[in-house]
Amino acid sequence: MSSVSFKTSFAVVLVISFTLVFVEHFPTCQYAFGHRGKLTLIMKTYQRTVRMSGSIDVVLQLRNLGSEEVELSYSNSHVMDLFLYSLDGKLITWESKGYGFLQVLTDIALEPGDVREWKISWDRFRTTGVLVPGLYLLEGSMLYFGTNRLPILILP
Repeated sequence: MSSVSFKTSFAVVLVISFTLVFVEHFPTCQYAFGHRGKLTLIMKTYQRTVRMSGSIDVVLQLRNLGSEEVELSYSNSHVMDLFLYSLDGKLITWESKGYGFLQVLTDIALEPGDVREWKISWDRFRTTGVLVPGLYLLEGSMLYFGTNRLPILILP
């Protein structure tokens, strides 16, 4: 009987070890979603942790799920952003902080089924002077609406 329980224990330890190695080397993608009318905003990242000296790499996708064209109009070239919140919901910093934007009308037209995608590598989050290592919540935004928030651990 002890031989069976040893084999079972060994198998469980082996499965857990393999899972931890697999997740560390082949991380799964995290998704966050936001909806407004027939538009869906999807934020995705493969990161769950980032070092203070690193960057947070995110893809924002805007999809038109409706049957008619949708046009978004902006008063400048600032159409999307990333926000970092504390666990209690306090805004800590945002990706565009300190940037200037062209004062030109910017229109985004999406036909039914169209997808627009933006890739963002945010490496200035640490320069705000208010960020310390810890667990935060990351939100993507198209300025008209945002996604739900994903946890991200910032390491020293």
